Amino acid sequence: MAGKAVARSGRAGRAAGRKINARDALLQAAGELMNERDTLEISLGEISSRAKVNSALVKYYFGNKKGLMLALLERDVGKSMAQLSHLVESDVGPIEKLRIHIAGLINLYYRSRYLNKLLFMLLRDTTPDEALLISDRLLKPAADAQGRILEEGVALGLFREVDPMLFYFSIIGSCDQLFTASFALKTVFGQNEVDDAMRRRFVEHTTALLIAGITRHAPNEPAPRFVGRGAMSPTGGRRFNV
Repeated sequence: MAGKAVARSGRAGRAAGRKINARDALLQAAGELMNERDTLEISLGEISSRAKVNSALVKYYFGNKKGLMLALLERDVGKSMAQLSHLVESDVGPIEKLRIHIAGLINLYYRSRYLNKLLFMLLRDTTPDEALLISDRLLKPAADAQGRILEEGVALGLFREVDPMLFYFSIIGSCDQLFTASFALKTVFGQNEVDDAMRRRFVEHTTALLIAGITRHAPNEPAPRFVGRGAMSPTGGRRFNV
């Protein structure tokens, strides 16, 4: 399974590189288990056993299981939000910004396949104030960034005008569905896993589909292709992961 491959690579990285502390080990273990099992139903005992630390450290570092899951969500998404902010402020053109953003979302969901399921569970099970904090920290920045990219593209005559709210749901749903609907992948298409080759194909397919859908082009001309790095707005060798 690809989830197991992702988990194995994480454990191999720990063995080959620095030894992570107990807090990070607990976060790593929780993510690995949810990726491997394709479920959020994992116990603190299983997490601490995988992390090879005392289960009492969950309370010490996070307060409880929900606190651990909130910290995992912050670990997975927080850095990407910072990178996305940097991308929006860069001099990269709007087409390339959107391409980088779409690829980054897919890569994020590939690494952390539980992400949206965990997010929705936490939003459902927290207080309204806590849910608002999660939204302001981890959801709203993405929507705001997408809106700014769209505005820039419209101003330059590259994008047609689209509803930024509907575009947000279109892009998140498009990028996430391959990983949250794994049962359809197996039962409808006979594919047992999303491996790295499929991830790369999915990035190219989704990027081309979403960008071509909002790009202005003459009625009798084909929509431009956006495969690979995309030469219309070069990144000058800079790397983004958003």
